[in-house]
Amino acid sequence: MFCFLPDPELHIRKLAEALKPGGLLAIQDYAHRESFALFPRPAEWLDFLVADRAMFAAYGGDISMAVNCHCCTDERGWNWWMSH
Repeated sequence: MFCFLPDPELHIRKLAEALKPGGLLAIQDYAHRESFALFPRPAEWLDFLVADRAMFAAYGGDISMAVNCHCCTDERGWNWWMSH
């Protein structure tokens, strides 16, 4: 539920620091809106996507957090990989 947090990177860092060497932290970005679709697409769908993203942002969240968050990679040598 990282997408609801104002500072998801802080929490990811804390979790990652608790891992054993070689450990894995898996995060599922269940609501990646750029790939979220309905068929047939309602006429107001694009308006919904804009309003949805604005609502998350207004409370400090990021609906596509896993795509936009690349913390820790450079400074600790941690690697991100994405599964679609």
